Amino acid sequence: MKLYKYRPLTEHTYQSILNNYIWLSSPDTFNDPFDCHLRDDYFVFSNELVENDETDMFGNYNNGYYDHVIYPAYLANGVGCFSETNDGILMWSHYANSHQGVCLEYDFGTLSNYFYKVNYTSTYPLITYSEFLASGIKNSMNYIYKALYTKCKVWEYEKEWRIILPGYNNKKLEYSPKALNAIYLGCNISTNQFNKLVDTFSGNTYRPKIFQSKMDYCSFTLNYSLISE
Repeated sequence: MKLYKYRPLTEHTYQSILNNYIWLSSPDTFNDPFDCHLRDDYFVFSNELVENDETDMFGNYNNGYYDHVIYPAYLANGVGCFSETNDGILMWSHYANSHQGVCLEYDFGTLSNYFYKVNYTSTYPLITYSEFLASGIKNSMNYIYKALYTKCKVWEYEKEWRIILPGYNNKKLEYSPKALNAIYLGCNISTNQFNKLVDTFSGNTYRPKIFQSKMDYCSFTLNYSLISE
């Protein structure tokens, strides 16, 4: 499964390319306050749920389970964001320094098992209390993941997938060098950045393919040409 990440050409980007890692962020650090937002009033209730045993368990939930179990488990996750597409003009503008950066093409192989397709919706994700109890009150991951891969519909153009890994919040996730298949250069990349990026792989035994993007003057699209392999 090929996925793409748009990046400005900062020193951090160069280091991640050179040292074969991606950065996984803590879910409470996203710049959109609605993104990865974990609500403590997450449940939908229905009449059949009002039974003594479930009421008692919900009392336990309210009496510290969220604060001491669910929220710490939520914070422990590392989240990395990718796109299905390498030609999103808005993505190039927003995440790759106005087309001066790069779009990185990855094939993570077995790591693909940890990827989740983002669900775009106009409302917060909700689950019934019975759904939560069905997997055991100590098993909170499905509940947490639902918050981590749900976004507002206004972001739907990003066609996003997310890798979610417990224990990797604000940490590097290393990958095989061959997982980086290709690098697409922005149509506004500077000559200095172009030369620096090409020189980065000059001594490597494995080099990803490098493509240059150019504006199509007949339509609002980008065209890619292979310049190195």
